[in-house]
Amino acid sequence: MVEFGSFVGYTATRMGRAVELCYEKGYADGSILFEDSRLQGANRITSMEIDPVHACIARHVLDMSRLSHIVEVWIGQVKDLIPRLIEEHGEMSLNMVFMDQRGTTFHDDLSQLEELSLMFPNCRIVADNCVKPGSPVYCWHTTVSERYKTTNYSLNEFLESTIEDWQVVCDYLGPLAGVPAAGRPSPWEAPRGRESQSERRTGRRNTGCSFGSACLSSGPEPFFAWLEATGGDFSCRVSWEVPF
Repeated sequence: MVEFGSFVGYTATRMGRAVELCYEKGYADGSILFEDSRLQGANRITSMEIDPVHACIARHVLDMSRLSHIVEVWIGQVKDLIPRLIEEHGEMSLNMVFMDQRGTTFHDDLSQLEELSLMFPNCRIVADNCVKPGSPVYCWHTTVSERYKTTNYSLNEFLESTIEDWQVVCDYLGPLAGVPAAGRPSPWEAPRGRESQSERRTGRRNTGCSFGSACLSSGPEPFFAWLEATGGDFSCRVSWEVPF
């Protein structure tokens, strides 16, 4: 699992404790053998934080909770740390992603996760604060793309009962979800289009769709129609300079 935006480590601590309880139950009923446990020598949750002061506080909280063997806090921008995930854990290593960083970068970070093939099929992605400060491109992509099964929850902002916000929960169905079997390229066939960052790095071609492919051929009109249908109450300004 990975968290974008640690702040002071509250969510990381809650997730780490849930993982610890899951393993304790598995050890007790024999469904998880300790010698086979991936908990040995590798963290199960990676949390990323750009502010070094917040990261140090989060690490201290995790140390006090005795969860530092499960949760690790990395310092830096998410876009710079995502490639490190594939270096340390490999492809399809994520089964959950929690996005709690700046909402206007959600779509860029999700695109990078897709390009590097980091998400295992049925990986659950939870994105917070999708209306304020706003992530309309991310909401559009996860709602219309056949690769995601998405539910948008309308919630009140924390301690602000009059302010509406969204939490978007979606399951990643895989890079070929929605593509007819007859139209899928064979593993040995290179798809058309430019090489992605992961393809240049690994020398292999990605057979998945590009980010936002649902509206590649339709232009900006469907996006803005969807934006108007949702009420258009996104805090950030949206232009057509988006990566699809």
